[in-house]
Amino acid sequence: MDNTETYPDLPLTGRYRRAFLWTPAGINRYLDAGCAWGYGAVHFTTKSREVVGLDPTPEFITAAQRQYPGLTFVLSDLEATPLPDAYFEAIACCDTIEHVRDEVQCFRELFRMLKPGGILIITTPHRGLFAWLDPANSIPYLDYFARRYLGLIYRLLYWFRKRQWPGPIPWKKPIYTHDTMHRHYSRQELLALIDQAVGSQGYQVMKTARSGLFLGVGVDVFSFLFTVFFPRGVMKRMGDRLLFPPLQQLAEWDYWIPYGPLAYNIAIQVEKTM
Repeated sequence: MDNTETYPDLPLTGRYRRAFLWTPAGINRYLDAGCAWGYGAVHFTTKSREVVGLDPTPEFITAAQRQYPGLTFVLSDLEATPLPDAYFEAIACCDTIEHVRDEVQCFRELFRMLKPGGILIITTPHRGLFAWLDPANSIPYLDYFARRYLGLIYRLLYWFRKRQWPGPIPWKKPIYTHDTMHRHYSRQELLALIDQAVGSQGYQVMKTARSGLFLGVGVDVFSFLFTVFFPRGVMKRMGDRLLFPPLQQLAEWDYWIPYGPLAYNIAIQVEKTM
């Protein structure tokens, strides 16, 4: 399989662009905590002499090492890493903390690896007006609802996707727990987690941004529904080339609009003081 097709290079947009703008220039060591296949970390080579990416998914790390051989990639959970104490001058954790098992332990580990005076940048989904539309949470419930209550429609959609009629339709209602739910946080909740990890005297907040309202998550949900109806063929190619690029550009513009407590995204920059 062509790795570059499976894991594409991506432009510097959204949360990674925010982290890039908030990262000081001319630093020695930068960590992307939750780097996936390195598509964001690679942009930080213009900011830092050494760039390290960390992720718990073996497939991502293998792809990153193959695609960006000039960077260092480490396979590890964020709760306990093999990286040294007080090593990095800047760490970005972009839309990662909402996935981990233990946020407090992850913050302890992030601060352990950060030098005193270093910068930690956290981006994550915000507890805003459209948090309920989060694709990671809403799409499994839509799938369950269609399977259980819209049998004929579900069968038709299945036929559109697979070009074959399905057998019996199993269904299971999603159970949202700390481990299975894509979590959203308010500013107060994030700072409370950091307080538990390092104490209120261990850091100071430098910047906060709450931005983006609907278009980012709306485009994601629309993309999913579009691929359900048009998984292949001319319509899919037209969507990929003509429909989605302008929608994604609109979502990028929307990301930078400050919506305050209504926002879908939140970013916080803190400095380690102890």
